[in-house]
Amino acid sequence: MKIIGITGGIGSGKSIVSRMIRERGFPVIDLDELAHEIIEPGKPAYDQIIARFGKDILDPDRRIERRRLGAVVFSDTGARKDLEAITHPEISRLLLEKIERHRSAGIELLFLEIPLLFETGMDSWIRPVIAVKCPVGVCLQRLGDRDGFSVSESQARMNAQMDPEEKARRADFVIDNSSSLDETRAQVEKIISALMKE
Repeated sequence: MKIIGITGGIGSGKSIVSRMIRERGFPVIDLDELAHEIIEPGKPAYDQIIARFGKDILDPDRRIERRRLGAVVFSDTGARKDLEAITHPEISRLLLEKIERHRSAGIELLFLEIPLLFETGMDSWIRPVIAVKCPVGVCLQRLGDRDGFSVSESQARMNAQMDPEEKARRADFVIDNSSSLDETRAQVEKIISALMKE
Protein backbone atom coordinates (compact mmCIF):
# COMPACT_ATOMS: atom_id res chain seq x y z
CA MET A 1 0.00 0.00 0.00
CA LYS A 2 1.31 3.45 -0.95
CA ILE A 3 0.72 6.16 1.66
CA ILE A 4 0.55 9.70 0.28
CA GLY A 5 0.66 12.84 2.43
CA ILE A 6 -1.38 15.98 1.80
CA THR A 7 -0.15 19.10 3.56
CA GLY A 8 -0.09 22.88 3.24
CA GLY A 9 -0.54 26.03 5.27
CA ILE A 10 -3.75 26.77 7.17
CA GLY A 11 -6.46 28.00 4.80
CA SER A 12 -4.61 26.75 1.70
CA GLY A 13 -7.39 24.37 0.67
CA LYS A 14 -6.17 20.97 1.83
CA SER A 15 -9.75 19.91 2.61
CA ILE A 16 -10.89 20.86 -0.90
CA VAL A 17 -8.15 18.67 -2.40
CA SER A 18 -9.00 15.83 0.01
CA ARG A 19 -12.67 16.05 -0.97
CA MET A 20 -11.75 15.79 -4.66
CA ILE A 21 -9.59 12.75 -3.95
CA ARG A 22 -12.45 11.10 -2.00
CA GLU A 23 -14.80 11.83 -4.91
CA ARG A 24 -12.41 9.79 -7.08
CA GLY A 25 -12.93 6.86 -4.73
CA PHE A 26 -9.72 6.97 -2.71
CA PRO A 27 -9.71 6.95 1.12
CA VAL A 28 -8.37 10.00 2.95
CA ILE A 29 -7.58 10.05 6.68
CA ASP A 30 -7.79 13.62 8.05
CA LEU A 31 -5.55 14.14 11.09
CA ASP A 32 -7.62 17.15 12.17
CA GLU A 33 -10.61 14.80 12.48
CA LEU A 34 -8.49 12.44 14.60
CA ALA A 35 -7.45 15.42 16.74
CA HIS A 36 -11.15 16.21 17.32
CA GLU A 37 -11.85 12.60 18.21
CA ILE A 38 -9.15 12.24 20.86
CA ILE A 39 -10.27 15.31 22.87
CA GLU A 40 -13.87 14.16 23.28
CA PRO A 41 -15.05 13.59 26.88
CA GLY A 42 -14.01 10.16 28.06
CA LYS A 43 -10.91 10.01 25.82
CA PRO A 44 -7.46 9.96 27.49
CA ALA A 45 -6.34 13.32 26.11
CA TYR A 46 -9.47 15.09 27.40
CA ASP A 47 -8.57 14.85 31.10
CA GLN A 48 -4.91 15.66 30.46
CA ILE A 49 -5.79 18.81 28.50
CA ILE A 50 -8.14 20.06 31.22
CA ALA A 51 -5.52 19.29 33.89
CA ARG A 52 -3.00 21.41 31.96
CA PHE A 53 -5.19 24.25 30.65
CA GLY A 54 -8.06 24.45 33.17
CA LYS A 55 -11.84 24.40 32.83
CA ASP A 56 -12.08 27.79 31.14
CA ILE A 57 -11.60 26.03 27.78
CA LEU A 58 -14.84 24.04 28.20
CA ASP A 59 -18.18 24.92 26.62
CA PRO A 60 -21.50 24.59 28.54
CA ASP A 61 -21.67 20.89 27.54
CA ARG A 62 -18.22 20.33 29.09
CA ARG A 63 -16.63 19.74 25.71
CA ILE A 64 -13.29 21.33 24.89
CA GLU A 65 -13.92 24.45 22.85
CA ARG A 66 -11.15 24.40 20.29
CA ARG A 67 -11.25 28.15 19.65
CA ARG A 68 -10.68 28.94 23.34
CA LEU A 69 -7.90 26.39 23.51
CA GLY A 70 -6.42 27.78 20.30
CA ALA A 71 -6.38 31.30 21.72
CA VAL A 72 -4.13 30.00 24.50
CA VAL A 73 -1.77 27.75 22.56
CA PHE A 74 -1.27 29.97 19.50
CA SER A 75 -0.13 32.87 21.68
CA ASP A 76 2.24 30.79 23.84
CA THR A 77 4.86 28.47 22.32
CA GLY A 78 5.32 26.59 25.61
CA ALA A 79 1.58 25.95 25.90
CA ARG A 80 1.48 24.72 22.29
CA LYS A 81 4.33 22.28 22.98
CA ASP A 82 2.49 21.02 26.08
CA LEU A 83 -0.66 20.43 24.03
CA GLU A 84 1.30 18.62 21.32
CA ALA A 85 2.97 16.40 23.95
CA ILE A 86 -0.51 15.34 25.10
CA THR A 87 -2.22 14.95 21.74
CA HIS A 88 0.43 13.70 19.30
CA PRO A 89 0.91 10.24 20.87
CA GLU A 90 -2.87 9.67 20.90
CA ILE A 91 -3.25 10.88 17.32
CA SER A 92 -0.38 8.61 16.21
CA ARG A 93 -1.93 5.59 17.90
CA LEU A 94 -5.31 6.18 16.26
CA LEU A 95 -3.69 6.91 12.87
CA LEU A 96 -1.73 3.64 12.89
CA GLU A 97 -4.91 1.72 13.73
CA LYS A 98 -6.70 3.27 10.75
CA ILE A 99 -3.76 2.67 8.40
CA GLU A 100 -3.68 -1.01 9.36
CA ARG A 101 -7.42 -1.28 8.77
CA HIS A 102 -7.01 0.07 5.23
CA ARG A 103 -3.98 -2.16 4.62
CA SER A 104 -5.97 -5.21 5.70
CA ALA A 105 -8.77 -4.18 3.32
CA GLY A 106 -6.33 -4.28 0.39
CA ILE A 107 -6.31 -0.53 -0.31
CA GLU A 108 -3.55 0.39 -2.77
CA LEU A 109 -3.47 4.19 -2.40
CA LEU A 110 -4.16 5.80 0.99
CA PHE A 111 -4.02 9.58 1.46
CA LEU A 112 -3.32 11.27 4.80
CA GLU A 113 -4.23 14.95 5.26
CA ILE A 114 -1.66 16.24 7.76
CA PRO A 115 -1.27 20.00 8.31
CA LEU A 116 2.00 19.60 10.28
CA LEU A 117 3.47 16.77 8.21
CA PHE A 118 6.92 18.32 7.80
CA GLU A 119 6.92 20.01 11.22
CA THR A 120 6.44 16.65 12.96
CA GLY A 121 8.93 14.76 10.78
CA MET A 122 6.26 12.45 9.36
CA ASP A 123 7.71 12.93 5.88
CA SER A 124 10.38 10.43 6.98
CA TRP A 125 7.87 7.62 6.39
CA ILE A 126 5.13 9.24 4.32
CA ARG A 127 6.05 9.72 0.68
CA PRO A 128 5.21 11.10 -1.76
CA VAL A 129 3.89 14.36 -0.33
CA ILE A 130 1.42 16.75 -1.99
CA ALA A 131 1.63 20.37 -0.83
CA VAL A 132 -1.38 22.64 -1.37
CA LYS A 133 -0.64 26.35 -1.56
CA CYS A 134 -2.30 29.69 -2.24
CA PRO A 135 -1.40 33.36 -1.58
CA VAL A 136 -1.39 34.45 2.08
CA GLY A 137 -4.09 37.04 1.46
CA VAL A 138 -6.42 34.37 0.07
CA CYS A 139 -5.72 32.10 3.07
CA LEU A 140 -6.48 34.92 5.50
CA GLN A 141 -9.75 35.66 3.71
CA ARG A 142 -10.76 31.99 3.83
CA LEU A 143 -10.01 31.71 7.54
CA GLY A 144 -12.08 34.80 8.25
CA ASP A 145 -14.98 33.53 6.15
CA ARG A 146 -14.81 29.90 7.27
CA ASP A 147 -13.88 30.13 10.94
CA GLY A 148 -14.65 33.72 11.82
CA PHE A 149 -11.02 34.36 12.79
CA SER A 150 -9.72 37.90 12.99
CA VAL A 151 -6.61 38.71 10.95
CA SER A 152 -4.46 38.52 14.10
CA GLU A 153 -5.92 35.12 15.06
CA SER A 154 -5.32 33.79 11.55
CA GLN A 155 -1.80 35.21 11.47
CA ALA A 156 -0.95 33.58 14.83
CA ARG A 157 -2.01 30.20 13.45
CA MET A 158 0.00 30.74 10.27
CA ASN A 159 3.07 31.76 12.26
CA ALA A 160 2.89 28.48 14.21
CA GLN A 161 3.42 26.52 10.99
CA MET A 162 6.29 26.12 8.55
CA ASP A 163 6.42 28.68 5.75
CA PRO A 164 4.10 27.40 2.96
CA GLU A 165 6.77 28.03 0.32
CA GLU A 166 9.16 25.78 2.26
CA LYS A 167 6.47 23.07 2.36
CA ALA A 168 6.09 23.39 -1.40
CA ARG A 169 9.86 23.09 -1.91
CA ARG A 170 10.00 19.92 0.19
CA ALA A 171 6.98 18.26 -1.43
CA ASP A 172 6.95 15.85 -4.36
CA PHE A 173 3.85 17.44 -5.92
CA VAL A 174 2.44 20.97 -5.53
CA ILE A 175 -1.17 22.05 -6.09
CA ASP A 176 -1.76 25.76 -6.63
CA ASN A 177 -5.22 26.32 -5.16
CA SER A 178 -5.43 30.06 -5.84
CA SER A 179 -7.71 29.87 -8.87
CA SER A 180 -10.92 28.02 -9.79
CA LEU A 181 -12.07 24.64 -8.46
CA ASP A 182 -11.84 23.28 -12.00
CA GLU A 183 -8.16 24.22 -12.18
CA THR A 184 -7.52 22.63 -8.77
CA ARG A 185 -9.37 19.47 -9.86
CA ALA A 186 -7.27 19.26 -13.04
CA GLN A 187 -4.09 19.32 -10.92
CA VAL A 188 -5.52 16.65 -8.60
CA GLU A 189 -6.34 14.42 -11.59
CA LYS A 190 -2.83 14.83 -12.99
CA ILE A 191 -1.27 13.77 -9.67
CA ILE A 192 -3.61 10.79 -9.26
CA SER A 193 -2.72 9.63 -12.78
CA ALA A 194 1.00 9.88 -11.96
CA LEU A 195 0.54 7.95 -8.70
CA MET A 196 -1.43 5.19 -10.38
CA LYS A 197 1.30 4.72 -13.01
CA GLU A 198 4.03 4.26 -10.38
